[in-house]
Amino acid sequence: MARVTTSPTIGVISGKLGGVVFRKGKNGTQIMQTKPTSVTQPHSTRQAVQRAHFALITKAWNGLTVVEQTVWSTAAANGYGKRLDSSSGAMALIKPNTGRGGGKGLFMYCNIHVLENGGTLLTAPVAGAQIPADPGRYTAAFATGTLTITVTTPPTTPLIVTAWIKGTGKTPHKVRLMGTWTAGVLAVTSFQGAKGVPVNFSSIVGSQLYIQLETIDPGSGLASNASNTTVVTVA
Repeated sequence: MARVTTSPTIGVISGKLGGVVFRKGKNGTQIMQTKPTSVTQPHSTRQAVQRAHFALITKAWNGLTVVEQTVWSTAAANGYGKRLDSSSGAMALIKPNTGRGGGKGLFMYCNIHVLENGGTLLTAPVAGAQIPADPGRYTAAFATGTLTITVTTPPTTPLIVTAWIKGTGKTPHKVRLMGTWTAGVLAVTSFQGAKGVPVNFSSIVGSQLYIQLETIDPGSGLASNASNTTVVTVA
């Protein structure tokens, strides 16, 4: 940044000229400085995909007729897709699905799951669809950089694994682990880090991982209750 003395006839110049910005200083002095460079942080591959999905779903909702939107709103009010409350020991439907933002919220909730699992956008709730069974009991353990998750009953629908990593620095706060289950066992050695680059667990040994499972019905986009949370240490 430079201060320049100009002639009284010219006065103070303001504005941009090429890569230089002119402005008036506190004491009426002429200040000249280089135009700041805009820096855009690149998004990870997953972030880019998620944003594209949300944009597509929002556009699809706006393209529905009033009648079609009303169908989603009615489904939400009637508890379609509402997770069950088992806190009292009995599985009972809790309040109507207002917590997901009514019809639009339910539309987006179901379709984001459908798209993430390679399906086609739903224009209406799937008739007769039910919330899938929760993952049931499972164990999770680390050994030589590999996270092994074993469920008692192998899933018949996609099982989404969400993990919160307790760490500092470049370690993400929340990641999603996805893989192919074979006979109820999923072995994971990495997660998606910044810019879509895989990060091996071997690079964050000692960090704690908070694991939670849920099953997703790829046809209706409905999700099960989330499982209990298991804490393991990366080893």
